[in-house]
Amino acid sequence: MATNAAKELLALIDTWKHEVSGANPSVLTQRGTSTRLGDSLWKNELAAVRLLLEIEAFIEAEEDTHEYAEFVNELRHFVFVPEQGWAQGPVKLRGSTRLGLVQLGKLMTHSPARSLSLTPLQIEAIQEALDECEKILDPVTVGQDYGLQHLREVIRHLKQLLEGDDVDFEAVRAASYEAVGLVAIHARDLPTEKRDRLASAVWSVIVPFASGTAAGASGNLISAALSGILQIGA
Repeated sequence: MATNAAKELLALIDTWKHEVSGANPSVLTQRGTSTRLGDSLWKNELAAVRLLLEIEAFIEAEEDTHEYAEFVNELRHFVFVPEQGWAQGPVKLRGSTRLGLVQLGKLMTHSPARSLSLTPLQIEAIQEALDECEKILDPVTVGQDYGLQHLREVIRHLKQLLEGDDVDFEAVRAASYEAVGLVAIHARDLPTEKRDRLASAVWSVIVPFASGTAAGASGNLISAALSGILQIGA
């Protein structure tokens, strides 16, 4: 791991204490800075998703994955809050979950760096998902939206990174997460069908970086959550 995802996630969560004058406290006001869901909300939420995926990938590389099952499930539900609408009251991280993040952070600090790489099949799957993104983001769709234009540039950069025999795992992962963030922030005004297709395609891009978790409960929850996040601002 290039970063300590557990420590970073805990530090991010500790910043989620925003209050908006004249607005009822909610998940939205807690994690953003305005009632109109400024970019800070999306950047914060997508950073939490990225860190959650890195935590799960780290845990899956450990031998006793089952010992973390309840802890990971609590983190998932805290990040996505599937039990309630985001306009409802803010949620708090349980003390036991916070302690689990602290302990996991210490473990990650003292764990040897792992050699991370993509298999040929994973590279092919990412390339196919990027092709689908480009088809959805035709020139008419992008128009004058700078965010969507930048998304197309990130996609082109990703395709270049995947060329050749020596693929830089960290560079591809970083650009992939940037693409997810751009979709969450800038795709809200797209027609519903196109927005949902783009959400599905961009999540396919990051599946390899979630290790096996993307095929299980976390992946399903994440996919549903992105769709819901995009619809909030629609």
